[in-house]
Amino acid sequence: MMRSLFLAVAFVTSPAAHQAAAQTAAPAVELGIDASALLIRDRGGLARGPRLVVNFDGRNALQVTTSLQALSPSEPLTKRTTDLHLAAFKRVVHAEGPVRAFTTLGGGFARTLIVVGESALPGPPPVTFPASRSSEVLPAFTVGGGVDVRVGAHAAIVLESSFILTDRLAGRLSAGVVVPIGAYPTRPRDVAASTPWAGLAEGDRAWVTNGQGREIAGEVVLRSASRLTLHTAGGLMSFAPDEIDAIDTTDSIRNGIARGVKIGALGALAPSVLVTYLACAFEEECGAGEVLAVNALFVGIGAGIGSAIGALADSLRDHRAPLYRRTLGTGITVTPLLRKQGAGVAAVVRW
Repeated sequence: MMRSLFLAVAFVTSPAAHQAAAQTAAPAVELGIDASALLIRDRGGLARGPRLVVNFDGRNALQVTTSLQALSPSEPLTKRTTDLHLAAFKRVVHAEGPVRAFTTLGGGFARTLIVVGESALPGPPPVTFPASRSSEVLPAFTVGGGVDVRVGAHAAIVLESSFILTDRLAGRLSAGVVVPIGAYPTRPRDVAASTPWAGLAEGDRAWVTNGQGREIAGEVVLRSASRLTLHTAGGLMSFAPDEIDAIDTTDSIRNGIARGVKIGALGALAPSVLVTYLACAFEEECGAGEVLAVNALFVGIGAGIGSAIGALADSLRDHRAPLYRRTLGTGITVTPLLRKQGAGVAAVVRW
């Protein structure tokens, strides 16, 4: 069933994604497999499942993951498994060579299956309880982040962690391998620091002002020592160094991450204090170590969620920062003027 669902999603979304991603720094579709650990009280355990990524451009994608657990004993005569099915918006927030950092935000559902074996009570006469199966489906919301490291043109290693909210707060840690349908773009050689676009990477958003004063906005597709190529609304546009007067790009996501960590940590501090206070109120002994551990857990979760949301929000803003400005220098240009009425010179002062 899940294989059919993945194929259906790929069939529906890949034509549009292929058209959008054909001229970008990303393949249209990536397929892979994950090994994951679900950190859910009473439902946690190891899992595995497929991963599907449909790229809309070099930075934005739809990511679908499934974590399938094997049935495992939870109590006598009872086995339990929890499967997690998530679809998330994936946003690349930083790219450096083969490494790409991303954040995710989305939702899905968690399905818990409980299998109870047949049991009997002795007595005259004995009572037999037949085996039973029951399931529970809960909506799930997720936020997380990770990195993928491209290994050549035909594979990438993905490491991801995320927080999941169902009827309780949980976590998911995963490691996997994905392969593109096609190939990843060949990484260009590093360009010299003196090149106007040395600070850009494939997938970055840039605003280029040419020598005529026209501004062109687009996504960086290719950068070499001699040409910068953007994917714009009108198609591909390429520039040589002497054709560029200015380049702007998006500002760093560090500010968003820092703000997110502060807001998330402070926002989690109040509920963590309340939880530990209520827990200690109903227990005779409440050690300082336990209080610190619970508070540290809540604050850490809040800081992690805040940093992921902050990075995502900051990367979605088109807040521009100057990257390059052509320096014209100071000088005087003198041009002779010859007219029937006489002769003269025209001087232009540049600074």
